[in-house]
Amino acid sequence: MHTVDSKILASNNFYKDDLNVKNKIFKVRLNNSQPLRDTIYKYSNEVVGMTYKLNVHIDNDIHICDVEKTVLDIPFNEIKFIQFGILRLLGSVSSVPTNMYYLLIYIETKESIKLGMVDNSLQHYFDYVKLLKDHDFPLEDPFKIAEMNLTDLTQTYNYLQKNYDKLAVTAGYHSNKSHLN
Repeated sequence: MHTVDSKILASNNFYKDDLNVKNKIFKVRLNNSQPLRDTIYKYSNEVVGMTYKLNVHIDNDIHICDVEKTVLDIPFNEIKFIQFGILRLLGSVSSVPTNMYYLLIYIETKESIKLGMVDNSLQHYFDYVKLLKDHDFPLEDPFKIAEMNLTDLTQTYNYLQKNYDKLAVTAGYHSNKSHLN
């Protein structure tokens, strides 16, 4: 099992619309093909100062795109490994602070480029695995996401609230506080 570079998970390491996602963490939307909605999303979030999502298209390579341009293409033969993890971030529900859990798709290339793609839905884990399996790089799952019942969101949340620290230590993540604080 490989280790995720903790520098990638630093709060000051988010992608900033500068076309450089290498060694950064960034929010993504998988295989989204709705350009009008993406454009509206991008500019409305910029107005309120939020980081917008990039689109990830997976076919014979991994393509990371914003609404208007390709930011990075990663050929499968350049990937050293992909690790699926879970990030615990401090968020809020109805203005009440709470932990939120996100899918992390950590990619490291043979040239030591590191990417931390954050998807809002843990349920997308199975979509990513389906698109990425059967290639010449390992898919790692130290959190054992494949064994979780992701269809019951309350059960998943309660399980992670109870077990995240132990899972994070096993996976080599720091767990004493929410990530990206």
